[in-house]
Amino acid sequence: MSKPLTPAFEPAGVRLRWLLAATATAAVVAGGSGIVQKVLFSQPSTLKYGLTVAAPLFLVAVFTAAEPMFVVVPTVVVLGPFAGYSATFAGTNVSFLIPLLALAVAVAIATGPRPGRLSSTGLAVVPALLLLAVPFWDGTAHSRYLVVVGAMIVVGWLAARAASLPGGLQVVAWSLVASGTVQAALAIWEFRTGHLLNVYSSAGNDVFGADYFFAFGKENRPTGSLYDPISLGNILALTCPVALVLVANARTTTARTLAFIAALVTGVGLMLSLSRMSWIGALAGAVVAIVLLPSPHRLRVAVTTLVLAAVAAFLALGFAHGSLNERFSSIFHPTSRGVRTAQGDRQRVELWRAGLATAEAHPIAGVGLGKLLPHLSHRVGGVGQQGNAQSTYIQVLGEAGVAGGLALLLLLSGLGRDLVRGLRRQRVLYAGLAGALAAVLTTWLTDYTVRYAVVATTFAVLFGAIASRGARPAA
Repeated sequence: MSKPLTPAFEPAGVRLRWLLAATATAAVVAGGSGIVQKVLFSQPSTLKYGLTVAAPLFLVAVFTAAEPMFVVVPTVVVLGPFAGYSATFAGTNVSFLIPLLALAVAVAIATGPRPGRLSSTGLAVVPALLLLAVPFWDGTAHSRYLVVVGAMIVVGWLAARAASLPGGLQVVAWSLVASGTVQAALAIWEFRTGHLLNVYSSAGNDVFGADYFFAFGKENRPTGSLYDPISLGNILALTCPVALVLVANARTTTARTLAFIAALVTGVGLMLSLSRMSWIGALAGAVVAIVLLPSPHRLRVAVTTLVLAAVAAFLALGFAHGSLNERFSSIFHPTSRGVRTAQGDRQRVELWRAGLATAEAHPIAGVGLGKLLPHLSHRVGGVGQQGNAQSTYIQVLGEAGVAGGLALLLLLSGLGRDLVRGLRRQRVLYAGLAGALAAVLTTWLTDYTVRYAVVATTFAVLFGAIASRGARPAA
């Protein structure tokens, strides 16, 4: 039985799409001539010139694609970690991701699947936001929290819409892996060259910080396109389990080879981040994925994991032998006197205690979103302007109290229920998503990177894919 036509594929819709494609083609010509760059930007550059050509080419691809969602959503996923970069339009800084998200939402509304019953995760969003209303009202930095939460909701919704299409879950999974692979490749380049990524001009060695957070021993800790190596590690950790199951789920040798290479590059980048909890999170995620896989795939993925871990460790040791050994050994005794980062880890423990003490003193609604730092600084010395509780869970309890804890529990319960449903329909892919979620929840024990929109959007892609509950694979 043929698939029913959606409005986007009816004759009138087809004519409109080809008209839009022709208009975008004309924009490509105009962009190539340099006219658009001079009109849009007060300070022309090679990058901005490239954008004026690439953007309409992207629109041509969207308007001529059989399934436009499979063009815009993977692009959002891969470019999400680059959202920290912006361009100036009429004196206003605008993130590269904003126009892309606007287009993706329009495409999703016009051509995406018809709205269905909300997933358990979707049903949990509104009550979770209501629980956070008082901490938000009592807090500070309202715009920052609105941007992070808003971006997560939009990106998660887009990912869920794309994943609910036939074959869409696999597209979103591959997009996550592609995004992680790009970040890992950038990390390897940064480590080897000593330069941080700068899309505007060449970056110098002095961009890296002097402390162990950005420089460990003689080696620089890469960040990819993100703000710090911990954020990089967190994203790569959730990518690993998804890449592993794609190796098992690939139908062709080419796809299996690509998934294997992606997992290997991601593993090397993860090693070079020197993020210990991200290493542990990736391991926990791989174990969860292997356990949940059906028996025909379990042994293959387990063997693949061991091979990849060995090869990635060997390659990474060739780049940073001393630092990797020292960092790995510190996992087992992080606060010992002979460990280079012992002081930072001792301060981390103090911050945990201070965050919990603050939550105990303000149990119902916490101290307000964005207002935890002064309470931490009062109890712990040497906390900088970017200080936090060094744990997503403790940060939530300190800033939002029991209300925040319940909001987080609601969301995680919804994700858990959707995972169970998804495992019944597409067990292999959902095993990878479950492993990725396990990796995220593990890294949240000691990291608080969800406060960055560039990281939060990647988490949101994972949550949206889970919330789709697994559409049936394409025939």
